[in-house]
Amino acid sequence: RDCALIFEQLAVHRYWGNSFMPPPVMPPLQAESAAAHRTLRIGYCDEPWGSESDLAPDVLSALRQMLARLGDLGHELVRVDSSEICDFLAMRHAFAISEWVLPISKELEYEVAESGVTLTDANASLQLRHHIEAGAKYSLDDFFAAKAAAEGMMRQWGAFWQGGNFDALLTPVTPINCPPLDSHYRMDSPLPFDDWYGGLMDAACFTFPANYMGLPALSFPAGLDSAGCPVGMQFMAPWLGEPTLMKLAFQLERHFPELMAPRPSIHISTEV
Repeated sequence: RDCALIFEQLAVHRYWGNSFMPPPVMPPLQAESAAAHRTLRIGYCDEPWGSESDLAPDVLSALRQMLARLGDLGHELVRVDSSEICDFLAMRHAFAISEWVLPISKELEYEVAESGVTLTDANASLQLRHHIEAGAKYSLDDFFAAKAAAEGMMRQWGAFWQGGNFDALLTPVTPINCPPLDSHYRMDSPLPFDDWYGGLMDAACFTFPANYMGLPALSFPAGLDSAGCPVGMQFMAPWLGEPTLMKLAFQLERHFPELMAPRPSIHISTEV
């Protein structure tokens, strides 16, 4: 309900100018809480996108349980191979250049130059400094080529949605269990930048495509893993498919309230 309300407040088209085109009407997502039950055609992926890793056993178990719940609700479930959607290895490469490594490194370079401070172990993490160095490998031509590649991937996603006639796509939020605080994902990790960044992208393989392609996506709780930490399932929809996602989330909440009940224990120390 909070998600639906926030969306309705933020996704407002303010009509400026004198164009003959009327402003789009934003969908009333809160109304989906009382919508009649409708079965959907849902694709699902049980392999990480663009990664050779496997799903963690806890995550795979949570995915199978979610599929069983969706089946109980009458939804049509179709397994989808990642190759049917797009070239995720190419997507990772384009994303790194156009949205992550190059633009962030240039911004960091600018901020460092403006501050007039030399970066050291005392004032900057190792991976931040590695990030700046990594940006030097790419040129402006690389940046524009990556932007052009992203447009081609959007067409691949469009073909996927149309060709399979899917209402939604189910994946885990992340293929890994919630990592400990001292894991190699930390900014002070001693790993080489490519290895560190590759690990991050493996962990985010299901979520960054939605951000990159501008697709609506929703994370839904799916229980706790063996360490008592949350596991989430992600539902994606075609562009402008927010009502479908909210409809699905309200269905799951209504029929499986136990998914909303587990609360992870607090894994922090209260000692000062």
